[in-house]
Amino acid sequence: MLVFHMVGLLILNVLPTDMKYYNFKNDTNDYEVTMNFTESGKNGIWYLVIDGDDLIDVGGRYAADKIVESIKFDNVKPTAPVLNNPYDGVWVGEEFAASGQYTIGVTASDLYSGVREYQYRYPNSTNEWISYASSSGNSFTTTPFTAAREEIVEIRACDYSGLCSEPATSMIKIDRTVPSCTVNLSGTTGDNGWYKTNNVTVSLSKTDIGGSQIAEYGLVASTTPTYNSSESNSQGNTNGIVWYGYVKDTAGNTASCNSGTFKVDTTSPTCTVNLSGTTGDNGWYKSNDVTVSLTRSDAGGSTLAGYDLTKSSSATYAGTTSGTQGNSAGVTWYGYVKDKAGNTGKCSKNLKVDKSAPSCTVTFSGTTGDNGWFKSVNATATVNATESGNSGIAAKVVTTSATATYSGSATGTQANTSGTKWYGYVKDNAGNVGSCNGTVKVDTSAPSCSLSVAASGITFASATDAGNSGVANKGINKSTTASYGTNSMSISTGTFYGHVKDAAGNTARCSRSVTGTSAYDYVCGSYACGSYACGSYACGSYACGTQACGSYQCGTYQCYCGYGLQGNGCDTCPKYCTSYCTKYCTSYCTSYCTSYCDSYCTGYSCSSGYTKLNNSYCYK
Repeated sequence: MLVFHMVGLLILNVLPTDMKYYNFKNDTNDYEVTMNFTESGKNGIWYLVIDGDDLIDVGGRYAADKIVESIKFDNVKPTAPVLNNPYDGVWVGEEFAASGQYTIGVTASDLYSGVREYQYRYPNSTNEWISYASSSGNSFTTTPFTAAREEIVEIRACDYSGLCSEPATSMIKIDRTVPSCTVNLSGTTGDNGWYKTNNVTVSLSKTDIGGSQIAEYGLVASTTPTYNSSESNSQGNTNGIVWYGYVKDTAGNTASCNSGTFKVDTTSPTCTVNLSGTTGDNGWYKSNDVTVSLTRSDAGGSTLAGYDLTKSSSATYAGTTSGTQGNSAGVTWYGYVKDKAGNTGKCSKNLKVDKSAPSCTVTFSGTTGDNGWFKSVNATATVNATESGNSGIAAKVVTTSATATYSGSATGTQANTSGTKWYGYVKDNAGNVGSCNGTVKVDTSAPSCSLSVAASGITFASATDAGNSGVANKGINKSTTASYGTNSMSISTGTFYGHVKDAAGNTARCSRSVTGTSAYDYVCGSYACGSYACGSYACGSYACGTQACGSYQCGTYQCYCGYGLQGNGCDTCPKYCTSYCTKYCTSYCTSYCTSYCDSYCTGYSCSSGYTKLNNSYCYK
């Protein structure tokens, strides 16, 4: 609807083709002329012609007799814009926004009044339409989008009649915020800025707050951006390394981060306790002190920071690398090492040291005699061992061989000897050896003796020693108690003892018994063995023949005198032979014995078992 306010006479002409006339009274009132342009086809330019004097037009101007005004009418909206957005729905990043390249080409048309301006709004955040600062004509390029967002933009064209088109939409995705990342290290921290014990876990954490989200990432130990999709890795021994993280968001914004230089030593240092000495038996060292030394190394890269060699089971790092070990039944030496990363190592050796040779003595046991001799029974040789070290005695042998041996018995038996050297050999468990010796004299045999009996006295007939020591003392007395020094005695009745002792102290005795003789009568004179003695055959070669006193031999029946004495022929017949001669020698003795057998002399005899020394003594 158009409303015109006019003064004076008005003549309305609508030109050129569709003309209507309106007559107004000549007065000074305002009049309204209403024209309806809603009908189809009314769009376009219309003209208002006013005739009359002293008219004032709608613009307040004085006019001539005729005023012609054009009226433009447009009730058709412009066409919806066509948008040329090469990044429609695609994220763009800082590099686009910063250079002003994120713009949208807009094209729209209007049939009548024409496109006056373009407007935009973000419907997800505001409904307010905002005019571009300069936007007219059918084609237009937006000013750069710079604010980070992810939302739809609506753009419409508005014509000069004030009608606006339906909006065209485009998705604006701008992420001007670079993503961020952090390279994280996870491991056991050691000394001096090192990681120790195990490999270090290197991980990448990443964040994008710009909205486009992380599109690519990588974790490498390189300064060259790499997007390998790795978020975690492991770093072993290194003297120094930097790990880099690279991230890129969907908008193309990139960022990098790094771990900083870090060092890793996961390898514990190693050490060895070395022993230098004379090795013996059974794992022992012998003879001398053992030198103990420490060798050490570090393969992890951080190098050694401390070490020590000690007998303590508690770690120390005093820097000692050698020591000596004397006698010990068992001791442990420890080596401790520590690298600069703080990794530690430990080593140890147990050792046994016996540097002292055992000692021994050879002793002898038995019945001790005189002058260092053993007597009576065999002597026992024994080796006795003494160990001043720690390993203990392993073997002890006693032998008469001068060649060392450690297999055999610790005891031995020695029979008679004037001097035998026994050797003792001992060995301890470490293999140290010792030797000793001793000489023994043994006489197990008693001496022997015999006495000689003579009218001149009692003397030793012999004194000998079957052993080895020899007769040392002898003596004669009439007692069973030995006394030495008197080697002869005058003869008398009684028992005489000879005492002998050898150098070893073995003793013996011998004896002789002396008694007086027994007197008896003998047939004496020349008749005793003459032709008159009991017949002509009593003496001579026939004395003990078959013809002696008849058919009986001499002996039991011939001269048995009844006194327990027995003669040895006619010269021993007692005086009482007559009766026997008469009885047994009748044919020869009757005529002779009566007259001749009564003459006799006295004889002397000894008891059975005794030997007659003279008419006074008998002995055995």
